[in-house]
Amino acid sequence: MFRTRTRHERANESPPHVRPHRSILGRVSAAAAVAALAVGGLSALAAAPAYADETTPPTTPPSSAPPSDESSPPLGDQTAPPVDSTGPSSGTPSAPPSGLDAGEPSDAPNAPAKGDDGTAPGARSFTTQGEGSHEPSPGPTETTDKQPVVNIETLEACEWYEAEGFVEVGVLHKKQIAHGFLLLDGKPVKEDRWLHFDLDVPSGQHTVTLVWWDESWKKHSTSTTFTIGPCPVLGVTAQPTCSLGETGTATITVTGILEKTHYEWWVKGDGFSDSGSYSEPFDVSGLAPGAYTVKIKAWHYDRDGYDWVWAKTSFTVAPCAPTIAVHVTQCSVPGGTASVLIELGDLVAGVEYEVKVTDQGSPGGTPYGGVHSVTGSPDGTAQITVSGLPVGKSFTAWVNGTWPGQQAEALRVRPVDPVDLAAHADLSTEPCPVPPPTPPAPADPASLVFTGGTLAATGSESAPLLGLGLVGIGLGGVVLAASAIRRRLTTR
Repeated sequence: MFRTRTRHERANESPPHVRPHRSILGRVSAAAAVAALAVGGLSALAAAPAYADETTPPTTPPSSAPPSDESSPPLGDQTAPPVDSTGPSSGTPSAPPSGLDAGEPSDAPNAPAKGDDGTAPGARSFTTQGEGSHEPSPGPTETTDKQPVVNIETLEACEWYEAEGFVEVGVLHKKQIAHGFLLLDGKPVKEDRWLHFDLDVPSGQHTVTLVWWDESWKKHSTSTTFTIGPCPVLGVTAQPTCSLGETGTATITVTGILEKTHYEWWVKGDGFSDSGSYSEPFDVSGLAPGAYTVKIKAWHYDRDGYDWVWAKTSFTVAPCAPTIAVHVTQCSVPGGTASVLIELGDLVAGVEYEVKVTDQGSPGGTPYGGVHSVTGSPDGTAQITVSGLPVGKSFTAWVNGTWPGQQAEALRVRPVDPVDLAAHADLSTEPCPVPPPTPPAPADPASLVFTGGTLAATGSESAPLLGLGLVGIGLGGVVLAASAIRRRLTTR
């Protein structure tokens, strides 16, 4: 994410919740007053070696010169401090010290002792109240001896997607200051306008230090800390599903939403583009397997004009892994075989798959019934039947394919490596049913004989008896037939 501008240039008019701004007329008047004061100050300097913020020249110089390491305050860009009409009437030194470094405040004997936390006595701390909020600075702490103190006049948290807040700093009780300057985080502030500045500052904790000399040219320092809370961060995430062709979706969510801000989105991939306005998480559909990029643009109008930032992320829609289910038809007759129906699902359109059945857990084993080839269809389903499976064994059904991926030269997004697509399922066959037992063969009638009126003998001796019986049966039949004929004749 990047931002297109900063907030260093402020408008003349501001809403009530931000720091006050002087009008153009007020600034012109102030410039004229400063020019007049500068002329008067130069005249006063020509007449006596006193600083311009003292209305009455000194009556007596200091009794002794200050230490060598505090011999002169740094003037920096301040050639003549502004006049203070309420300044002291006496005690101005005859000449300013020289030789002090304009960097960190000196820990000379005349400087106030620091506390355990490294800040000078009376140091105060201020903190912004959270993302996008503004909490006015607490009122200054009055000290009994009216020592100069740093005053945080205005403090603003980040209100937009940029790593800066705002602070306005001044100094109370300047009358005791013969000369001084401000440091921000240990560095001189170029924008310091006689112990006052306003700046855009990054989030985090900062320290403002006032280094000053009194009328007897003793050096002092005091510090105040303030904190700019975390700035809002624009972000975007995508949660994709797998795809069988153009069936994939991705849920797009934007984080760091701000009020009074407009959001637009773009999703692009190989042969795919879509866009719209964002208000809440939404789904992008019709995505084929491959790589995509989603971009979010946040923009609004503020007192400085049109402002916008971008955020983006990439995501990949993976091809779905196949599913497999097996249905076994067991052997139904003695000496038969079994078969299996393999149902496949989530096949990626256009991808070639191999289907086979091997001994259980042996993908490289000999396939029973051969290797079958299936091409993914738009509905993502297929069925294969494998017959001739031996009974009483365990097997595994395998399906394997490879999605070819996307090549870098064919895309405006990152390339995607090939993906192996595989699944398997175990199955077993049961033994064939056992055949029923064979019934005994019927007895031969020629083996039956009669003994004492009972059929009990076998062999050649029973043959004459059987013949006589048959002759008797034949004669009886003839007699019956003749009797029937005689009765019919008689009746006529």
